[in-house]
Amino acid sequence: MDAFDGVDIILFPGVLLPGEEEIHLEIHASVDESMPLSIISEPVLNSLQRGCRPCEAAEIHNGRSETFRPFGKIDLQWHKVGFAKQYAETFYVIQSKTKLVTFGATWNHDDEAGAGTYPLELGQQTPEQKAQQAQKKVEAEKRRAEEVKQQEARDREKRQT
Repeated sequence: MDAFDGVDIILFPGVLLPGEEEIHLEIHASVDESMPLSIISEPVLNSLQRGCRPCEAAEIHNGRSETFRPFGKIDLQWHKVGFAKQYAETFYVIQSKTKLVTFGATWNHDDEAGAGTYPLELGQQTPEQKAQQAQKKVEAEKRRAEEVKQQEARDREKRQT
């Protein structure tokens, strides 16, 4: 099985209809490249306040012999927490009582240093390491918010000229 612990990501719709609010959801996503497709559970979709398109995909099996039967699909954008580079992904929607995001073999990411998403090492963290990680996460989100503000300002400036 080619599965990893996972990655912390921010999911968002990407394309908004007039009057829709942009919702970003931070969630831990697992990676299981033994699955042919990426899946997302209905509670995640509900948190994003999105519906899905119907689909007739076959059952999806993962490396732990679990079977999922998707009933819909949705195109979403995502980026790794702390990184600005965004990716598009088609997720197949499954019924589940819990929030679940799992990237399959089709997931879009980069393998360049610092540019994409990497599997996390399994292991125990000390309280100091957890605190450092939490602080880095807060700082990265602040940088991301500032980048978004700067881009919005540039876009406004372009529209005014």
